[in-house]
Amino acid sequence: MKSESKELWNCSKCKNNKDLTKHKTSSFSDSTIESLVESVEFMSGQFESFKNQMKDILSTLGELQTENKIIREQNVKNKEELILLNKRINILEQKSLECNVEIIGVPEDKQENCVETIKQIASNLKVELSVQNAFRVYSGDKNKIRKIVATINSKENKRNLINEARKSKLTTKQFCEKWDNANIYVTGKVYNLVILHNGRAFYIMSGRYVK
Repeated sequence: MKSESKELWNCSKCKNNKDLTKHKTSSFSDSTIESLVESVEFMSGQFESFKNQMKDILSTLGELQTENKIIREQNVKNKEELILLNKRINILEQKSLECNVEIIGVPEDKQENCVETIKQIASNLKVELSVQNAFRVYSGDKNKIRKIVATINSKENKRNLINEARKSKLTTKQFCEKWDNANIYVTGKVYNLVILHNGRAFYIMSGRYVK
């Protein structure tokens, strides 16, 4: 047998072993490649899912940022409107307080009508006016007669009422014989704020509500 033929010749056992090894190597390679392909496809699917989730998150974040911007702008607008509204309220309050008078010394009666009391005082002083509102205000001393605060229809009538009251030196006897004789004073003292709530008038004095 030639030397070249000897090198190529294998016994049947060796030949079978070589074929088996080749088959195993081929099978292993196919299995590995298939597994790698599946892994790549799985990772690709996971990445695509993650990418879609990120898109949704970014979209939601963008919407939230837009809403937040709108809310901030609305808050700024609301603050500006509130400041403007407070200014208007202050102006109206000041105009209202310009026509307020304070009556001191009128005895209290459970059945009294403060508006009618002021009208009676004005009538006795021969001052023509219209009373828009009148009520008692808080007194720190329970034994002290509470003052009456009234809103007159004009500053001119307010001045006339105060001036005539000073000239006439009003007393309680002028209005009711059963009352003890005491002086009644009409002044133009003005409080900080008047609030009308459910038909009742309240004052803010020293940071508290009083009626």
